[in-house]
Amino acid sequence: MTLTKKIASNTSIQFSSRLLLVVISLIIITFLTRYLGLEKYGNYTTAIAFVALFNVFADFGVNQIVVLEIARHPKDRHKIISAGLVLKIIIGIIVFALPPLIAFFLPYPKDVKIGILICSLATYPLSVASLFVTIFQINLQIYRNVIASVSARIVVLILTLLFIKTGKGLVYFFLAIMIGNIFEFTLNLILALPLEKISFIFDKKLYLKILTKSWPLAVVIGLGLVAFRVDTIILSLLKNQEAVGIYGVPYKIVDILLIIPGIFIGFVFPLLSKHFVNNRPRLLRTTQKTFDAMLVVGSYVLIVILLLAPYIINLIAGSAYTASVTPFKYLSLAVFLIFINITMPYLLIAAGKFSQLIWRNIFLLVVNIILNLILIPYLSYNGAAIATVIAEFLSVIVTFQLTWQLLKIFPSLKRLPSIAVASIFSFLIGISFLKTNVPINWNNFADFSYLNRIIYFIFIFIIVSFFYFLFLVIFRGIDRQIVAQLIPIRSMVILKRAKIKIENDLKNS
Repeated sequence: MTLTKKIASNTSIQFSSRLLLVVISLIIITFLTRYLGLEKYGNYTTAIAFVALFNVFADFGVNQIVVLEIARHPKDRHKIISAGLVLKIIIGIIVFALPPLIAFFLPYPKDVKIGILICSLATYPLSVASLFVTIFQINLQIYRNVIASVSARIVVLILTLLFIKTGKGLVYFFLAIMIGNIFEFTLNLILALPLEKISFIFDKKLYLKILTKSWPLAVVIGLGLVAFRVDTIILSLLKNQEAVGIYGVPYKIVDILLIIPGIFIGFVFPLLSKHFVNNRPRLLRTTQKTFDAMLVVGSYVLIVILLLAPYIINLIAGSAYTASVTPFKYLSLAVFLIFINITMPYLLIAAGKFSQLIWRNIFLLVVNIILNLILIPYLSYNGAAIATVIAEFLSVIVTFQLTWQLLKIFPSLKRLPSIAVASIFSFLIGISFLKTNVPINWNNFADFSYLNRIIYFIFIFIIVSFFYFLFLVIFRGIDRQIVAQLIPIRSMVILKRAKIKIENDLKNS
């Protein structure tokens, strides 16, 4: 198989596996929300969100720098991977020791504190195992990680269903996560051994070299993710666990939806890095096409949630979570803003503007915390959602301003009116179906059997989707060649050269 075909195959496998993991995650949520109820699901959400707040720093940019160093010094591959593994183990011990220690002094219920301890122990091996994923990527054998991750999520699903059937308590569902993660770590290790000799090499100079290059990236990404996740923690401290449970369902759905721009920018970033070096016209075209594509998809996600939020929540979590609909609609605005903003920070990363990005993320984190502290006492979970929307709106303004100020790049909005008209028309058509009760009385949606609810939801979903993309074509809001031109296979072939460019940017930042 040629290099191009291998890259294409790995990309396709990675995308398909993400979709499968999304489906498994939604199934787990569907069963857990109904079994645990609002308060216990709130406890479950709090524990996972609390550990996730620390998990964003566990990688510390080591994986990315390991890839870059191997691209530059292929003969030292074994030494670099071994150094990266040692750093991951040490950093992980420090990072994941913090959540249970800090939680001990917080006014959380006993189950939450136990959950934080178990989730910390569960997340640690998965954090270390991410280095094995780097090995698979380097060898263009990502299917090995797909086998491990999908198998592990199936294990978690099976254990979740087993514990529900036997009437187990909340702690068992944290244990299901831990068992699944340990299983995934073990399988990744077994599958990585034929590709790379795993050993421990103690090289202080190499450790410092990797850490010196990785910390700017770690701080930029870490602060950005903390700013997005801190609302759940503040909500859990200022309100009861039922409020967290109500907020936890739409928050988890949003988390899953954000996989889409993550995958997309992963494909585009090599092109941005390459064109930044030697081809500004192509850089501008790629940036514009990425922005247009994210505007199209973000608008689509927005109208689907605004129209169908009650039915999505009912299908996933059940009637007990009706209160989740309002924060879900608010968060859809945040999702839209994240979609249209996703390209700009990566442009700044490609340009090596880490110090500016760090200050941007510190500002947004502080603003987000202040907004949550002000709004949550009065509006509870709705306040947390509104704070997220305001913070993301400010993020768009600040990031676009930085990109223009530092790089003189600002995407054209010429397609915005067409996309807006398509969105409004398809939204109105969707509303007309819902208000005229076609093909059912949508007010009685919850009274139908689960299978019938799925069928009716698929019907209205297809209707809205069909008219949205039809109007996009009619009003020329979409370029039919966006995907073909934006994500060619060659963009993945140039990844190695792009890595060298990023490494130099890190060194000079």
